[in-house]
Amino acid sequence: MRGFARDQSAYYKHLIAADQRRKGDYDGRGVLSESGLVEFIAFCMNLCLDQIGFMDDMLQIPAFEARLAQMLAAEATKSDTRFLRIEAAQPLAYLATIKSIDRARFKAMMGLPSRTADRVLADLFKLGIVRSRTPKGPIELALPITLFRYLFPRLWPEAEVDTA
Repeated sequence: MRGFARDQSAYYKHLIAADQRRKGDYDGRGVLSESGLVEFIAFCMNLCLDQIGFMDDMLQIPAFEARLAQMLAAEATKSDTRFLRIEAAQPLAYLATIKSIDRARFKAMMGLPSRTADRVLADLFKLGIVRSRTPKGPIELALPITLFRYLFPRLWPEAEVDTA
């Protein structure tokens, strides 16, 4: 919708051209213009590619793990999440690419002693960056808006405000 809104006149021009009657024997077999439809589809595909590039720039996915580490370091300075460690950044980034992971595997990925890994995981739950459907079940990545200022700083300016 953002892309269509940015160039509304071109959208309507291509849409109207796609609904025109065909222009002679070489413009498709139906009643409407095949060339107009092809131009409309090309317009839409170029718009999609433009918006993919825009979102890629806004999300900056290759730097996601680094932003996770920055978020963990900043949140570790707070008393209620003081056990957070940057070693959790890599397993969290991995968790962003899959649906869920077993708790034991997640803790092992941190490479921390067992007790420390338990405390880190507990603080990740407090922070709201992970969740589980059951008390002992696999964990999933959660993205609370309170952490967007770290994780997606360019996407939502409203999230830049410190909510702590």
